[in-house]
Amino acid sequence: MVTNLMFVFLSWLLLFAPTTHQLRSYETQVLLQLQKHLEYPMPLSVWGNNNNANANADFCNLSSPPHMTIKCDNDSVTELRIMGDMPAPNLTFHEFTGFAIPNQTLSQRFSIDSFVTTLTRLSNLRVLTLVSLGIWGQLPDKIHRLYSLEALDMTSNFMFGSIPSEMSRLVKLQTLNFDGNFFNDTVPDWLVSLTNLSVLSLKNNRLKGQVPSALSKITTVTELVLSHNLLSGRLPDLSSLSNLKLLDLRENKFDSELPYLPKGLGNVFLSNNSFTGKIPQQFGELNQLQHLDLSHNYLSGSPPDVLFSLPHISYLNLSSNALSGSISNHLKCGDALSLVDLSDNRLT
Repeated sequence: MVTNLMFVFLSWLLLFAPTTHQLRSYETQVLLQLQKHLEYPMPLSVWGNNNNANANADFCNLSSPPHMTIKCDNDSVTELRIMGDMPAPNLTFHEFTGFAIPNQTLSQRFSIDSFVTTLTRLSNLRVLTLVSLGIWGQLPDKIHRLYSLEALDMTSNFMFGSIPSEMSRLVKLQTLNFDGNFFNDTVPDWLVSLTNLSVLSLKNNRLKGQVPSALSKITTVTELVLSHNLLSGRLPDLSSLSNLKLLDLRENKFDSELPYLPKGLGNVFLSNNSFTGKIPQQFGELNQLQHLDLSHNYLSGSPPDVLFSLPHISYLNLSSNALSGSISNHLKCGDALSLVDLSDNRLT
């Protein structure tokens, strides 16, 4: 009996011990390759440099600088955050031709395809943040191989083209942030496949066309941020998004009437568009609303009195529209209301 137990124990050691060691060594090499792809950014200097790569380091227990984080589970990297120091993109799309820009992007030698291929070898990644690193190019479809991802943030880089449709396979994704890039296709309708998505932020890109009606079916979303793009046309009815707390569609080209909104919204920013028609009376049912900005549109009619008395409203900006009529002398304002701007309208 003792002999059998010893045999089982030794077999277990032979089966698992080499695998654990090999996996850790393998992922260390992947991290060093990523450092090379990113051309040795300052936040990764603790890993060594081009001439002195720390191949024997225990990356899971390294003392991390403020702009870099690695977390591991069972000797496998599960979280990688790198905050670079490349300047935020400040070009218009017409000035960005999809090639390297000195002192703003990684060099002409950089290949986003090779970079993502290496990245996907960290197959247990749950959180990936790659911000302000000068990454440029069209994001490859193979990003979907990071099937364990729950949060992806690639803010302030130089990615352009379409957001890959293969990302619809990332069904565990809860946060998707591509702010400050140059994506110039439409907002993808396959986003509805991300049934756990909570935060979707695509601001400061060059996205165009209409917002797909499929977005109104992502009932898990709490923050929807599509501001500073080239989106146009009619907004879908968003009232079914019962968990939505923040809606930010500022500085686009929407030219429809205002849509019905979910009653749980706390912050609504729709300024600098071309919205027309009256402010829906339904807005008076948004009892959680704190900030409402409808400025710089073409809204007409009289503003609903109930907007001023919503229980949590603190900021109400209706300036630079075509609102008309008069404000009641007996208007009741909510206790939290601290700023109202009705300037540049046709009110009497």
